[in-house]
Amino acid sequence: MKASADEFEPRLASWVGILITLGVVAYLLFGVSVAAREVVHGRVLYQGAITHLAAPIDGYIEGVFVQSGQRVKAGDKLLLIRHGRHVAENGTGLADIERTLERRVHLTAERSRSQRRLLMFEHDQWDGRERAQAREIEALGRQIALVERLISLQAKAMERTRQMIEQGFYSQALGEDKEREAVDLQLRLQELQRSRQTSESLQREASSQRQANAQRLAQLDMETATEQESLAFQQGELAMKNSAVLVAPSDGLVDSLAVRIGDDVKEKQRMVAVRKVDENFRIELDVPSTAAGFLRVGQRVDVKYDAFPYLKYGFGKGEVTFIGTTSVQDSLDETRSGEAVFKAVAQASLPTGLARTGDYQLRDRMGVQVEVVVMERALYQWIFDPLIAARRYLAGD
Repeated sequence: MKASADEFEPRLASWVGILITLGVVAYLLFGVSVAAREVVHGRVLYQGAITHLAAPIDGYIEGVFVQSGQRVKAGDKLLLIRHGRHVAENGTGLADIERTLERRVHLTAERSRSQRRLLMFEHDQWDGRERAQAREIEALGRQIALVERLISLQAKAMERTRQMIEQGFYSQALGEDKEREAVDLQLRLQELQRSRQTSESLQREASSQRQANAQRLAQLDMETATEQESLAFQQGELAMKNSAVLVAPSDGLVDSLAVRIGDDVKEKQRMVAVRKVDENFRIELDVPSTAAGFLRVGQRVDVKYDAFPYLKYGFGKGEVTFIGTTSVQDSLDETRSGEAVFKAVAQASLPTGLARTGDYQLRDRMGVQVEVVVMERALYQWIFDPLIAARRYLAGD
């Protein structure tokens, strides 16, 4: 019986291995799709309207926030132009006024911080005094309660002492001692009550000072905020007089940029052009005659921007949307290699992998390499196609 079990285990392991192998083979044959592709070349075409932006003032370029080919959104800053010759009415240069305003902003912030630190220090002191008086009042309250309890017990003891004196058990001198003790307790109680009243008065004063200090803090914050808003408004007005910012009029791409930082510009001089681009744009394909018969509208395409190295510059997907309807002879064009081609159009989406290094952007007429998915079938169909064709040939079909 043990020998049979030893023989069964290797057989089971071999059968499991065979089943796994068959499963992998079946998956590769029936589950894996292989696509036949045709590689063609083309170029990016933007069809959106171009908006040319000109300098609104004479001056020089102080800031350039974009580069040619960069994608922008409506409202994005493009250029900062600084007025180089504008002066105030009193002859003071606007640059001097800017520096003066900046110093005032700095001094205002420093003065506010200094006064706030002083007020916070006084606030903490008054808060500490208020807490100390509260603890003192609590301790005096406990002492007063204890003395009042002693006075109550003393009164009961005095009553018993008087009864004993009347009966002749105690002397009159003992009664006088008890009376003096009662008077001392009353005096102690009065002293503690006066101390508590004093502490309560000091606590009220500390609380009042703390609240007044808090009001001064709030007033200081309000005055500082008002002054800072006034200075910010003056800086804004001065900036409007002294500079101009060009922003993108719509979502799109920077089609051209004609200036650099430091360049002098004149009013109405064209400096940057923004081309309005949708999420989808066209790619013009040069399809060789050898691949023309495989191309169909709706076929998927894989786009490699700038062809090489596409992993650095990005890649995307799209589909064929137009193929010329004229005859091949009418639409032929000659490439540099002398091979005849005709035009087709594919629609593609803007890639997300562009400019990974930060110094390269998508641009109009950029060269692309497009792989058109001509046919996609399961692996077993590609393997058995030659056998099926041979069988049909032998059968005379």
